[in-house]
Amino acid sequence: MPTRQFEAYTRAIEMKEMIGPQGMLGMIHALRRISLHPMLVEGGAASGEELKPEDSARMAETMDILARISAAGEKALIFLESLDLQEAGQLPMLIKRRFGLERFPMIINGEVSTEARQARVAQFQKQDGFDVMLLSPKAGGVGLTLTAANHVIHLSRWWNPAVEDQCSDRAYRIGQEKPVHIYYPLAVLPEIENASFDEQLQILMDRKRARARDLLEAPAFMPEDYEILLAGMKLADSTHPRYRPGLISALGPTTLANSKSAQ
Repeated sequence: MPTRQFEAYTRAIEMKEMIGPQGMLGMIHALRRISLHPMLVEGGAASGEELKPEDSARMAETMDILARISAAGEKALIFLESLDLQEAGQLPMLIKRRFGLERFPMIINGEVSTEARQARVAQFQKQDGFDVMLLSPKAGGVGLTLTAANHVIHLSRWWNPAVEDQCSDRAYRIGQEKPVHIYYPLAVLPEIENASFDEQLQILMDRKRARARDLLEAPAFMPEDYEILLAGMKLADSTHPRYRPGLISALGPTTLANSKSAQ
């Protein structure tokens, strides 16, 4: 985090000490906004302040990523839920000026009609060269095919990893001809590892994704698992008429798994 962001973050932490446990939710909300850009809690975008990417670790990194994408002549999707920063005078203006675009990056959020949404998608898909589209996670996370882009930047994070993955899938769909790159810029506290809001949220999201994988794609049984299962069912006794020593190792996990499924 640059100085301004770190100082705003520290003040938000101290706020909890001043107002007690009731302020915990407010503190978390403030830390979330500060981790995107400190101006969002210091008068907000409505104050008329010019958006400065160097005041935000995430924003500065995003500009560096976009510079590489621009040099390659490719396109990017930026998922961002802050309507303040989506306004033309904020992030769209910054991107237009910095990369010499002829127009503002197009935006898809809940305020854009279905007809306008499809028109913007069609224009984005057919236009050649570097371009950027800003999308709100909920409005742009489903029902859109944006294979003209092969870079997806999650500038702000959604709490549900399934929704976030749906956002990434806008570029990773049938018709995509290039490798798709997904970016998660994180704001990190100076000299303190795994302690920032962004890092802790990333750990939580990773844990949720792992749990979802375990539920939907359970690990295959191994031979030793079946030995334990047989023992638990009292079938591992060599005197039992249905038990044959070496059965598990002889069949192997694949055969047993198929047999289990058939039954």
